[in-house]
Amino acid sequence: MSGICYIVGASPFGSLSFSPDEDDLVIAADAGFKYLIDKKIKPDVIVGDFDTLNLPDDLKGIKLKKLKDTSDLYEALDIAFKKGFKKCYVYKALGGRISHTLANISHMMYFFKKGVDVHLFNDDIEIFGIDSNYCFEDYSFNYISIFPFTESANISIENLKYELKDHELKKDIALGLSNEFIGLRAKIYVNSGSLIIVKEKRDEAILKIIDERKFLLINKYFKDKNVDKDLDLWIYQKKDSIKALILSKKSEIIYTIGDGNYKEDLIEYIKYHYENKKF
Repeated sequence: MSGICYIVGASPFGSLSFSPDEDDLVIAADAGFKYLIDKKIKPDVIVGDFDTLNLPDDLKGIKLKKLKDTSDLYEALDIAFKKGFKKCYVYKALGGRISHTLANISHMMYFFKKGVDVHLFNDDIEIFGIDSNYCFEDYSFNYISIFPFTESANISIENLKYELKDHELKKDIALGLSNEFIGLRAKIYVNSGSLIIVKEKRDEAILKIIDERKFLLINKYFKDKNVDKDLDLWIYQKKDSIKALILSKKSEIIYTIGDGNYKEDLIEYIKYHYENKKF
């Protein structure tokens, strides 16, 4: 199938940020039905034991036993798999009981191994699996964690805050925890094994990079220029895109790369942080 299967779980956390097309399939995992109705999205299939739901007659329900060996999400993913969908976006499956979150990640990887690209979404989190080279195009996330799903995985990382070259990640050592996007086209090269990718957002519109490698970004643009080491590098990020890279000294902007329409906002933000000694 060329469309996307959208699955909505029962977790109270996160919002629904999708609009299905004609070729897509929408599945409600039991109580996820009520979230779809609230958003005026009609599910194609509802799966669950329906102990708390009264289904309309015009909706297709797949009733499960209350005592079962699999979860509602597993059953929903299995429906998508059997219908031939290669991509599943799952909402409201994170942020509740930690046992359910871990189970949902396990289901995600189970069907990933079967050839289904499953992504788990919350408002500030996206989780998915990879087993081949991957390039990140979305710069709205701040952090990325990389965990081997197999016992080990040999990978290389480019254009993240912490880079690796042909490194063997071990499943029982969380070396890949809390890496950071730096506004560049990040790449992960998977030489062997499979990985769980966790992308996370931070509630800040503007990010400041403070570390010994902060001039990496500058040098990519100013290879022939001497950079004053008293300057600070700022990334101005709003919603889902990088708007500008800025070199600044105190509240004065020295150079801007990108959209200059955000200079005034940035000046006020820098002034506030310097005056209040936020760093």
